[in-house]
Amino acid sequence: MRESLYVHMLVTTREFDENGEGLVDKSVNLNTQGEM
Repeated sequence: MRESLYVHMLVTTREFDENGEGLVDKSVNLNTQGEM
């Protein structure tokens, strides 16, 4: 489950990065919270 979530976050971050809407930070934050 944890690995799946991590991969999902990576893909999401990549999508946001292409858009350049500044949502990458949000994705990283979600990933960090999930680990904690």
